[in-house]
Parts: sequence; structure tokens; C-alpha cells
Amino acid sequence: YTRRAFLNGKLGLTQAEAVMDLISADGRQGAALANAALGGALAKKINAQKAQLTALQAHLAAWVDFPEEDVPEVSQAELIATLSEQRDTLDQLIAGYGAGAVLRRGVDCVLLGRPNVGKSTLLNLLAGFDRAIVTPVAGTTRDIVEQAVQLGSVRLNLFDTAGVREVGADGDAIEAEGIRRSWKKLDEAGLILAVFDGSERPTREDLELAQRCAGRPAIALVNKEDKPTRFDAELIAPYFAMVLPVCCQEEGARKVIAAAVARLLGTSQIDPHAASLSGQRQLSAATRARDAVAGALDAAQGLGLDAVSVCVDDALDALCELTGENASEAVINEVFERFCVGK
Repeated sequence: YTRRAFLNGKLGLTQAEAVMDLISADGRQGAALANAALGGALAKKINAQKAQLTALQAHLAAWVDFPEEDVPEVSQAELIATLSEQRDTLDQLIAGYGAGAVLRRGVDCVLLGRPNVGKSTLLNLLAGFDRAIVTPVAGTTRDIVEQAVQLGSVRLNLFDTAGVREVGADGDAIEAEGIRRSWKKLDEAGLILAVFDGSERPTREDLELAQRCAGRPAIALVNKEDKPTRFDAELIAPYFAMVLPVCCQEEGARKVIAAAVARLLGTSQIDPHAASLSGQRQLSAATRARDAVAGALDAAQGLGLDAVSVCVDDALDALCELTGENASEAVINEVFERFCVGK
């Protein structure tokens, strides 16, 4: 039905993609983003850009091709202002892609830390029920425990992992395999919640974990805030986007963590009713358009109007592909294959 609506001109390609996004959305804000796209928010924004670039291209063509006619000159200031505005609009769309994807589909989040620092207690807090076994015995969690939770506006696919510590050659082979899987999950995750015991001094394992989180989307949670603090958070702070003192046994910690996750992933800045990019196809087309407009800006400051015109043509081609006006049959087939998954 959706493909017929597209072929009959009832839906644009971005709206057709929004139907699938709406079906598979996780959470209310993800559904709101998809619904905005279904209502044409992205198509309207891109069409407005195409109209401005087309008008600019027509003016350039008339000025270059018909010098004998009384065509107003294209001033460099006007040219740069128009192209800068279009580049900035595309930059904003591209910058919001990651946060929009999180709202639509959620994010894989790994809980890491030494044994007995409170990872499983944290999992139970975020899940809202006793999902993981919690005991005073270090190393209770041997394999990865998975649980999907809704944390504020974001769906987290939580992975509680085996506590990371050094296991000797004659140590427990099952625990060693669990620790190997913990490190592997760190490399795969879109979000890391690293848990540290605030009632103890930092250990070598704590510092190794912190160093492995460097450059990653990671938040350090210094647990057991209800006990006397012995943990020097300054030692790990350089490796994390933020460091939060929490008590994973208290319900209030959930709200603190939710706010921190929203800030880190950028979802707190997203207007769910505004235009946004969905999927790699749209992102790739928008990126090509942005790069072409940036090329036109460079050309406007030295290479001449012919070069500007070529770059504007490239930008228009990319925007038309984004909205589906000149999308190839292969691209259209790829879009609608999503509707057949699971059938």
C-alpha cells in the first residue's frame, strides 16, 4: 500500500520511510519524530532549500548566458549569504541525525565496572524490577544480562556485564570468558555507564576501565554515595564526558542518570516535531548536498560563477535524491524492502 501511495504521488519518499519509522519507533518522542516526517516536515524543509537554490541557479544562468539582457548582477555578498544559509541548515540537520536515531531506535548501553561495585543493582534500578541477581559475593554475574528499559525519552538496550578484574592462569575459566565478553561489549556499545565504588580508593582495574572509555560516549557513575567517600574522581574524570556521584539503591538516581544520558546523546536538544533525517540514505544525501554547497561557497570566493553553478547543480541533485524526485529504482527498492522484513 505504501509503495503504491509513493508511485501514485500520494506520499513522498521521505514520508514513505516515515511510515516504517513510525511502526518501529521506540518511545513517544521517536514516534513523534516519525509522525513529523510523515506529515512532511523534512520534505517541506528540503523543498524550501531546493526552491532557493533553484532560484539562485536560474539567476546565475541568466547572468552568465545572457549578458546582453538587463539581468541584475549577482552580488558576491548576496551569493555568499544565500549559500551560507543553505549550508548552515544542512549542517543542523546532519548534526541532529545521531540524537534522532537514538530517539527512533534506542541505543545499546553497556554497564561496566569491577566486581561488586553495583552494576546489577543499577540494572535493577533502571529496569524497575529485580532483573539481575545481586549478592555480596564478587563475580556473581558471569555472562551478559540484557534488558530493554525506557529511560526518560531514550530506550536503552542495557547489557549488565561480568565484573572486570584480572584473572590468573589458574583462575575461573567461566569468569575469564565473561570478562572477555565485557570488554568486547564496550567496543560495540553506543553508550557506556562505567560504575565505580565510591567507598573504596581507585584500583588498577578502575584506571584501566577509565582509560578504555577515553573518547567514547561514556558516563562515570561513582556509586555508594550513601557511604563515606574514599574514591578520587579526579583520577578518572579526564576519560569521561561526565562523572556523577550516585547511590544505585535510591530511586532518585534514575532521574539523575536519565538527565545525564539525554545531555550526552543530545536528545534533550531535539524538537520531536521538527524536521529531522532518518536513516543512512537520507544522511548520505544530505551530506553530499552540504558538501556541494560548501564547495559553491569556496568557489564564490575565488573560482568564478561557472564553478559555483556546477556545485549548486550537485547540491540540487543530492536534495532531489533525498526527497525521491530523482532516486534510482535500486534506491526505491531498497527503501520498500524494509516493509517486507518479518513477513
